[in-house]
Amino acid sequence: MKVLIVGNGGREHALAWKLKKDDPTIDLHLAPGNGGTPQIATNHPVKADDIQSLLNLAERELFDLTIVGPELPLTQGIVDRFEERGLPIFGPSRKAARIEGSKVYAKEFMRNNGIPTAEFYVENEPYHAMMSGLRILNKFGKGVVKADGLAGGKGSIIYKNEDELQTALQQIIIDIRFYHQFE
Repeated sequence: MKVLIVGNGGREHALAWKLKKDDPTIDLHLAPGNGGTPQIATNHPVKADDIQSLLNLAERELFDLTIVGPELPLTQGIVDRFEERGLPIFGPSRKAARIEGSKVYAKEFMRNNGIPTAEFYVENEPYHAMMSGLRILNKFGKGVVKADGLAGGKGSIIYKNEDELQTALQQIIIDIRFYHQFE
């Protein structure tokens, strides 16, 4: 079996390691892979979010399966594009990946479908976000400010007082430190 894993992080390295451990005969490829993956697979210098180049690679190499690790290419519609070309791929469609790509969408989806979730406010303006954050702080003694969109697992800041809330809002709303808009 010939498999392509898209990505270069620890998640993709662990997937590659486990697949190779379970089936040493697997013809394993990563795009782009990382410094440790050439020990178990062939790396290809294609970025995980370069969907057209990944399509070209998959059509040239004729992989039996492509597995997508990172959220960004999923939210960009890599699965839909591969399926349009008849290429076997594992991952959610662009529409389904939106639940990972937008915190606002995910929270509103949960609320609208009766799925239990923590109380939340959506604010883009610093003053209103501060007021909402203070309401949460007064009610629960702490709160979380989250960036919408993909933030590489770093878009949530817990605050326990007004100064921490102000710092979190500065980083997320004003400095836009963790921002990658879902397209």
